[in-house]
Amino acid sequence: YLDVINENQNVQPADVAYVSTHLNALLNPGVPRPLLVAPSAWSIAQSATWIKSADANTFDIASTHNSGGENTYRIMSNFVAVAQAAGKESWNTELHSWVGTDIGSEVLTSSYLWDHLRAGFTGIDNWLFFGGYDGRDSSMLCCDKTKGVRTQVKYEIYKEMVNNANGGYGLDVSGMTGTLLSNYLHAAAFMNGQTQTVWVLN
Repeated sequence: YLDVINENQNVQPADVAYVSTHLNALLNPGVPRPLLVAPSAWSIAQSATWIKSADANTFDIASTHNSGGENTYRIMSNFVAVAQAAGKESWNTELHSWVGTDIGSEVLTSSYLWDHLRAGFTGIDNWLFFGGYDGRDSSMLCCDKTKGVRTQVKYEIYKEMVNNANGGYGLDVSGMTGTLLSNYLHAAAFMNGQTQTVWVLN
């Protein structure tokens, strides 16, 4: 994969089209062309706008970051719809807001992960996955060359979700979330082979 833009607002759809057209000629023989990921803009709304203005034939995967303050399920769903209209998978290549160094914060802010997945995102990449041993808001693994590696709760949640759902597909949970509790209830469900998992954050 090659993330072509990664928040650089100077890179326009025409620039990505140029890369798409000329990249193969620059690769050594036998080196496959990486899939082009774009635009990975700072906010979900910026990414949706970029995709609408781009030629869908010039990139392979629709991506966004959620650094902006519009982390709502409605905006996430709109991005997925725009990506699907372009025939692309939806990735968040820099998931923000799932934070904390204490169990309570990490569990409660996992709502951002579940809302992304419920909205239809098929790829998630956490921001600053590795952190110092004392941990920091976004890190999942806390590393020290003498103390080793310590996992944070975010990592354990993510690991369980990936191990049970990766390669499967999402199930509709709108009946669980379309209630008066919807502001407080975050849910996701997956089917992978014969394994069905249901995640509920209340």
